[in-house]
Amino acid sequence: MLTKVDCSNDPYDVTAVTKAILGRVRHVQGEAADASKPVVVLMGEVHDQPSHRLLMQGFLAAAKADGFEPSLHLEHEHQLLGRIARIDAGIELKSWQADALSLAERDGKILLQATMAYRPLSYSPIIGHNLMAYCLENAVPVAFTDAAKSGRASDSERILDQSDRETARQIAAYYSARFNHAASSVPETPVSVEAPDGIAIRNRMMVDLSGRHLGLSRSTLLVHHCGREHLLGDTRSGFDYRDSLAAQFAAQGYQVVSVFPESSDAFDRVPTEALGAGKADVVLVEGLSARSYPVTKVTEQDELLRFSQHSDGLIDVYEMDPEPKRALRGGVRTALERLVKSLPKPKNP
Repeated sequence: MLTKVDCSNDPYDVTAVTKAILGRVRHVQGEAADASKPVVVLMGEVHDQPSHRLLMQGFLAAAKADGFEPSLHLEHEHQLLGRIARIDAGIELKSWQADALSLAERDGKILLQATMAYRPLSYSPIIGHNLMAYCLENAVPVAFTDAAKSGRASDSERILDQSDRETARQIAAYYSARFNHAASSVPETPVSVEAPDGIAIRNRMMVDLSGRHLGLSRSTLLVHHCGREHLLGDTRSGFDYRDSLAAQFAAQGYQVVSVFPESSDAFDRVPTEALGAGKADVVLVEGLSARSYPVTKVTEQDELLRFSQHSDGLIDVYEMDPEPKRALRGGVRTALERLVKSLPKPKNP
């Protein structure tokens, strides 16, 4: 099912889009074989376009107003809280404690505060701060679900970090299944995060970790943020629909709505298989503002204010400063120390 929404009459108003997404959510919810599973709304983005993250915030507000209890999961490295605790806050961690931190919170409150205090999002940082502040203010549970990344295989290519145990487990499981459980199936060369295999592994990990986080929450709706290529596949990069987030969540029994913000004819690269009968339920969004800010710019504030003014109260303004919130650091460190002490020690650490 393909639903098109044209925002070109007012590229700063997300109300029509949020209504269309909610309509599709209600529709697929009625078709769910397992009513206990939350509907998954995959919200793609171009990482440096603020309008795409503002749409996420507007949709979260619309979903809450419509009676849903949403969670927000972000395509961001799952072990970030452990890294912040160890490197930025100077807390000594055993390896099992660093591993356990990513699933230690039900609401992600400390994760959000730590990210805002130490490591704000690289792209559209003002909008990223505002989205996180919205989630804190409105008690929206948040989790990071992406694989760990490290270094570069070349000047332009990051790789999956196999020193992270969860990422290494996901890599091994992917190649084991792909090569019929051969003992030496994991390649010796690094796996690029942007290569088709790298994206497929990351998508499987995001689905797996999302399921675990949802098991700890009472959410009735999952909004999962991701780069647009993760949604449905991409013919230009050779990334198939079967490895997409939409297909992987559906394979786990979730009803899925995929939100695809169009620009530069990117939707033409979606594999035809994704749009076949009984496949993805897609909301194609055209005409939203396409202004982009790959680095911090004061003019990003203008984008936030325009969307807030045009979107019928859906987008509240919380944060206009892209810098790390240093004033939060003392409280964040104390909360992290308390969280680390509360972690139950595993039988085989």
